[in-house]
Amino acid sequence: MAAVRPKMARMKTPRTPEVAAVRFLTEVEACELYHVSREGLKKLRSDPIDPLPHLLVGRRILYDPKTLECWARRRAERRSAAKRRRAVEA
Repeated sequence: MAAVRPKMARMKTPRTPEVAAVRFLTEVEACELYHVSREGLKKLRSDPIDPLPHLLVGRRILYDPKTLECWARRRAERRSAAKRRRAVEA
């Protein structure tokens, strides 16, 4: 005797939200933007205090422009605060 399957209502597939396309920078483009060498980017990525944010996609290293901008601003603020502390101590 064959099993009877209940009739299933046609299910609508959930609609996924549209995601804005983000263009990531390559290592060469990031070098040009921040006027540093590839070796300089490598040193910034390995900084123990505030490393340069990046993505590894296979062998490629990619950078999100907005994240880089926030990182650069945060780094500049930290450096200027350190200069102010040294000036007060002197």
